[in-house]
Amino acid sequence: MDLNYLDKASKVVPMLVRLHDSQKLYDLARDKKPMAQEELSGAVAELIGMKTSERERELIADVLIGVVRQAEKELKMALSEKLSLMRDVPLRLVLYVANEEIDVAAPMLKNSPDLGELDLMYIVKSKPESYWRLIAQRHNLTDALINTLAETGDSGTVYHLLKNNDIVLPKTALARMSAIAETEETIARPLLARPEIDAELAVHLYAFVGQELKRAISQRFDVPMAVMIGVVDETVLEFQEVAQSEYAPSRAMISAAERQHAKGLLSFNLILGNLRRGQIQSFIAQYSVLTGIAPKKVEEFLVQPKGNGAAALCKAFEIPKADFVTVFLLTNRMREQGRMLDVADMHRVVNYYNKLTKEMAETILHAPAEAPPAE
Repeated sequence: MDLNYLDKASKVVPMLVRLHDSQKLYDLARDKKPMAQEELSGAVAELIGMKTSERERELIADVLIGVVRQAEKELKMALSEKLSLMRDVPLRLVLYVANEEIDVAAPMLKNSPDLGELDLMYIVKSKPESYWRLIAQRHNLTDALINTLAETGDSGTVYHLLKNNDIVLPKTALARMSAIAETEETIARPLLARPEIDAELAVHLYAFVGQELKRAISQRFDVPMAVMIGVVDETVLEFQEVAQSEYAPSRAMISAAERQHAKGLLSFNLILGNLRRGQIQSFIAQYSVLTGIAPKKVEEFLVQPKGNGAAALCKAFEIPKADFVTVFLLTNRMREQGRMLDVADMHRVVNYYNKLTKEMAETILHAPAEAPPAE
């Protein structure tokens, strides 16, 4: 540990030298006894609480990251709890702990005041849903971060956002949440309880919820009965349309997608979230509105054998390969009718996707109704 550049009069120098040379912190980190855990937490708090220069803080961060790396899981969890309640913890240390396994990272993700918007967004993009759900419980969340969390389409994350009474949900997030609430009453219930919900959104959800929530909507919002009856009639029509085609989206789904698109809320990430939840009809409706391809034609391409049609749909709109693979896998039941996916078929269709150019895919989409050419 190079201390030559530090101020020799600094109070932190002798403490760091003693801790480093004696390996005291590292020995405590491997000790499972409660007394050792308390002593280590106290030493960490003392170090961070000292008035130090920027260079000294960087050195403290180096030492404490080493301590966390050496510690047993129980001690890591205790340190995370301690650090999450402190201000002005070196950011490198905060980020290191926040990216640890979920049991260790949890307090930091929920509470640390030193994690900024960009830090949290990076974690959302790079970590799984268990991390998103903890971030959604923070007392302070920016609109951009709330929108990012809502766009994941993860029901657990959305649920925690809806139950978080310390934040105000922006309209963009509410629109994305309402799409999930259409098929998940566990989301519809807390969504309808939010103060940000207006009558228009409540009436839209009326068609998708059970009798208890229908009564709650009628009581909370002064909506004419004729409007409610109209919503119910639209729902009946929707069931009739579904009976005609298993995957054809209803008029209500298409109208909802058009409203989202008009407000600039429709994105491929959002519609992919619906597909991950098994909502193929909603996916087709939203994909159709997003791309301008008729819903019937989207369905026809998705059901084509071997997945060539799905490849053309994705390549024409420059959808990344990883997302195409997701579309291919999650629409497999449309093509295979219950048969298991053959891994060889997946490798073949990925090769086909790789060979396609955007221009070739566009030609296929606008050609007369024929299957895409074999590779």
